[in-house]
Amino acid sequence: SLMIGGIFSVFGLFMYYTGQWGGADSFILAAIGFLLPSAPLGFAQTAFLFPVSYSINLFMIGAVYMIGYAFVFSLKEKQVQSEFLKDMKGSAKSKLLFLSLVFAISAVMSYSVFSYNGLVDLSRVFYTSFSFTIGAAVLFVIWKFAKSVEIYGFRKKIPISKLRVGDMLLGEKKLVGITEKEIKELKRHVKKYVDIKLGIPFAVAFPLALVATLYFGDLVLLFV
Repeated sequence: SLMIGGIFSVFGLFMYYTGQWGGADSFILAAIGFLLPSAPLGFAQTAFLFPVSYSINLFMIGAVYMIGYAFVFSLKEKQVQSEFLKDMKGSAKSKLLFLSLVFAISAVMSYSVFSYNGLVDLSRVFYTSFSFTIGAAVLFVIWKFAKSVEIYGFRKKIPISKLRVGDMLLGEKKLVGITEKEIKELKRHVKKYVDIKLGIPFAVAFPLALVATLYFGDLVLLFV
């Protein structure tokens, strides 16, 4: 418990100080490490060490959860939708060149994998290369969508009179909410507007990943 909890604590602090997680997220991960360093009897046994499987599952489930949350959030933000569509329509030639390059590289790699004694299974080469290209296109669209949500949805300029305790200033690297004292300091400097950043409540992903690990084991192996 001390070893796994300690490792999770260090990792959680790293994510916190690099601005990826809030303080509560780091504490939740540490608590799970201290309380469940291994899978209890009667639950799914994992191929890897339980903490390793849980960490992998956490990031898989977390990614799906964040994409879903961002999509629902974007439905209420018209600017996010318009900027995303504008970005996708722009520079179509460079996007096509990128996908062509991905297809060419995956074709060369597939050619070397599926060649046997001088014979090449061209159908497998084509379908593998095509699958990699489609996957790259999907990841690219998701990345562009996430950037649009972050820039045009999660960043807000508000009057300082509407600033509340717990709001996060845009310039703050760590995910720490503003305090009452800091609000008074900003008002004292007669600053009319401030930029704040919203975020995704990631804490939901921790219990979801824990349940998935206990009952299904390694999600990567399950999908494979």
